[in-house]
Order: sequence, then structure tokens, then C-alpha cells
Amino acid sequence: MMDTDIAQRLRNAGLAVIEVDGWANRGSSSFNPRGSVDHHTAGPPTGNAPSLNTCIHGRSDLPGPLCNVFMARDSTAYVVAAGTANHAGSGGWHGLSGNSSVYGIERENVGTTAEPWTPAQTDAAARAHAALIRGRADASMVCRHAEWTSRKIDTHTLTGDELRRRVADHLAGGPAPAPDEPPGRPEMFVAITDQGFYALFGSVLFTFRDMAAYGTALNESPNVPAVLIGNQCSPQDRQDLADNLTAQHHAVLGR
Repeated sequence: MMDTDIAQRLRNAGLAVIEVDGWANRGSSSFNPRGSVDHHTAGPPTGNAPSLNTCIHGRSDLPGPLCNVFMARDSTAYVVAAGTANHAGSGGWHGLSGNSSVYGIERENVGTTAEPWTPAQTDAAARAHAALIRGRADASMVCRHAEWTSRKIDTHTLTGDELRRRVADHLAGGPAPAPDEPPGRPEMFVAITDQGFYALFGSVLFTFRDMAAYGTALNESPNVPAVLIGNQCSPQDRQDLADNLTAQHHAVLGR
């Protein structure tokens, strides 16, 4: 069945989340995940998420979606598909086989030692895998694509044992609380229906836990501009604003 709770579980794990338009209906509904597979995109060396469209729509030789969750270089988690994605292929792990048996996470990276994983990226990946399998499996059911099949090397320079250890730590600790609001006065508030509630604090894009926390922050900063994008706008308009906000964040960071 379709797993339409992915986005909320990722947010509960403390990750910045963007829901790709149509994700809740993307992928096959013949989906019974009992594990998760870690991939790298082997994509372009520049840009925060240059492989995102490919992961959504697929390639000439492989139809999309190619993952359930796509993680950009800044560790933003894009929710791509609620159903089975074409990512693992032939192979298996601890009795699992077939794409329908595992979630897939694609992480933007050139796929070589030319782009080492940062500690923050590794932690975000472990958080994401833990969020996906929580209540369905334990950390032993998470693997690198290279462990699923000898045809692949994903994810380079990260051992499966290290990934599973980190996933186990996050499962044991429970869902991570949302971070405390950054100090200082925000420059802008943005609420995007079905995607989240945000404030931009200089170089920090802060995600509020819920509408109540967002409303409290608005009341405490009455002169800060706020933008609300609701259901009266098209899904593409909402996605465009989410993309523009993310791009503004990246520009502030100089990425």
C-alpha cells in the first residue's frame, strides 16, 4: 500500500522536508517495505539537487520514480514517492528482494572520493532511514546498494555497519525533536499548505513543528513580512515557492 506518512515522519526526525508535487500518488501501490536501501546519485558535481528530476521521472532505460526520498547536498529531504520506486533492482538483503520490499533513498553526490560525505550528511541519511523503517523493521534491515548487489558501489566510502549503527542510535532515541528556534529576528515567514511552515534567519532556514508554533512566532514578530500559500493556489505555484525559498536559502549560504 502507499505510505503517505513519509513526509511527517521525516519532519519528526528533525529533517528539512519538501514534498514533491504528486508524491502521495507516485509509485506502485504494491508496496510492503520491510527495509531500506542507501544510494548515491553519481550525478553532476555542482548544484544542490541536480539529479532530482531524474529521480522523479526516471531515465530512458528506467521509468521513475527512482527513489522514495531524495536528499540534496544540504540534506534537505525531498519526498518523491509513497509507493514502490525503481531503485534496488535484482539482488537482496536479509531475505528481502524486489523494489516493493524496501524504501530507497538517493543522495546527491558524484559517487567518488572526490566528494566525501560530511558528518552532517551521514547523520541526516541515518535519520531518514530510521524514520522510514520505524515500526516496520530494525536497523539490520538497512543496507547500502553495494550490499544489495555486487553490481553497485553505493554508497561510496560509507560502510554498511557504520550506517546501521547510526540508524540504530536514532531508532533507540526516538524521533528527534524539532530544533529550537534560531536566536534573533527572522527576515521572513512563509507558510506553504501541505509542505510546512518556515522562517528565514539570515543563513538558517528554520522549519516550525506545526501551525501553532508558527502562529506564536508570527505574533511575537508583528512587523516581519509573512507569505501564506494556501489551497487556492495551484500545486505548481506552491512547489515554485518552495523551490524559490530553498534557492534563496542556498544563495544566502553561498552554495
